[in-house]
Amino acid sequence: MSILKNTTLAAIVRDEIMNPAGGVERWLRSTLPYVEEAVVVDTGSIDGTREKLNELSKEFPHLRVYDRKFDDFSSSRNYSLDQVSTKMVLVLDADEIIADKNKSIQGGFVQLGNFVNSNKAFIYKMFIDSVYIYGEDLQNASSFNTRLFLNDKKLRFRGDVGEFIFFEETRFSELGELEKRKLASFLRNKYKTRESCLSDKESDVKGEYGWNFSNGHKIFVDSPVRIKHFKTNAFDDIMKNDLLYNEKGVLTRAPRDYLHFPDWKVYNPRRDVYN
Repeated sequence: MSILKNTTLAAIVRDEIMNPAGGVERWLRSTLPYVEEAVVVDTGSIDGTREKLNELSKEFPHLRVYDRKFDDFSSSRNYSLDQVSTKMVLVLDADEIIADKNKSIQGGFVQLGNFVNSNKAFIYKMFIDSVYIYGEDLQNASSFNTRLFLNDKKLRFRGDVGEFIFFEETRFSELGELEKRKLASFLRNKYKTRESCLSDKESDVKGEYGWNFSNGHKIFVDSPVRIKHFKTNAFDDIMKNDLLYNEKGVLTRAPRDYLHFPDWKVYNPRRDVYN
């Protein structure tokens, strides 16, 4: 039985048979038990990732695997979102896990599930820590990583890198007062018949990230659970970004086309302390 009710894991992968977090199989086995459904889109793997996904889909009936030729990250991520049928969606990459302070994956999902049950919202913002082989974790200074959110076509990724969710034409972290009111109005009008938490009252109050509904249901809320993103080292991380993307943040070549690709896939043994 899943811990995150009515929630689908949505992910895109390519050539992830091995990565700093142990590869696609280890990632899915540590994530699939805690979500109601899973959608994984392979965008052109040639290293055995696609075959491994097919094997796992037979073992885990709630895992659905799709193929889509890669064009850019946002289009690929949005394609995965289009396959989701649950109310909420959780977006993770194949080198990321959710864990609590005790480095427990199950504990992280339990904590997140309990938080979601007691803090009703449409969008949960999550901090991401970069975990390198050596040194301290690099903690993301911003929590505006929208990884758990309402499954609605109005909320989609934009841009070539595909890291940020937009409401219509505006990135969440840049919503002005007018856009926040518009988002609140959209959520209230669309979901008031299906979500008892919404009301038509004009007594909705302004919260830290916009507008909270009169009965306490929020639009945005910060999750106390962090995502752990496993990498090799900071130097390779910087080099990878410099090589892969041009000055506009557009992916110029597939990662596997670079000589350094095997270096970026080296296993990070710090993953072993998470269970």
